[in-house]
Amino acid sequence: MNAIRFALVIGTVTATLTTTNAAAYCPQNVGSGETVSVFVGDTMTNGGDCTIEQGGQLLNSGVVENTGNLWDYGMLNNNAGGVLNNSGVLSNYGLLDNVGTYNNNVDDTKMYNTGTLENFGTLNNSPFAELYNSGTLNNYGTLNHADMGAVLDNSGTLNNYSTLNNFGRMHNTGTLENFGALNSSSWNSWLDNSGTLNNNFFGRLINHFDIPSFNSGTLNNSGTLDNDGGLRNTGTLNNIALSRQRA
Repeated sequence: MNAIRFALVIGTVTATLTTTNAAAYCPQNVGSGETVSVFVGDTMTNGGDCTIEQGGQLLNSGVVENTGNLWDYGMLNNNAGGVLNNSGVLSNYGLLDNVGTYNNNVDDTKMYNTGTLENFGTLNNSPFAELYNSGTLNNYGTLNHADMGAVLDNSGTLNNYSTLNNFGRMHNTGTLENFGALNSSSWNSWLDNSGTLNNNFFGRLINHFDIPSFNSGTLNNSGTLDNDGGLRNTGTLNNIALSRQRA
């Protein structure tokens, strides 16, 4: 019989909770001043409604499976080696810090970020999954956005400091700051910008294949714009750096 542990910390008092089920289940509420920790080798499952309240923490070094509704008003840390699988709806109003692997899984999975999402690990937005950012998304790791009906919609601020691979449809109506590599290099990828896209110094914006990307907002390029595909501009394009266009 397998025993799965997670810890509930209230103030300076730590209690280790044990269940003989195949998984530990997320408590209905992680209250202010409480910390729930999922240890290496353990799995916590939420198939209902789970709320991390302001001042509460969920710390994952194992596996968290969400097939229900997970609301984060406090802090959700997915540590190095941890896996966060979202197959339901995950809404972040506080801080979600991913250093491990966060999978926004296939088929009608939704992630809403109106708080702060920090990605230092790998964030996979899978086919038919939806990721909506109206807060702040900082990517210091790898963000993979799939094709096959996946949605990546930014109406807030998206800062890419590392690698953002766009294999599908990406919409920006907010502010997209690129300091790293933004790749739209798949046969089925395009980038639709009606907000502000700043490709900064040291940034590389790569637009390949023949499906055009669209700019009806403002695109400021002071880095490298590598365009071997189609770029249709009906807005403002300010180029003060290097660009390469296929003849």
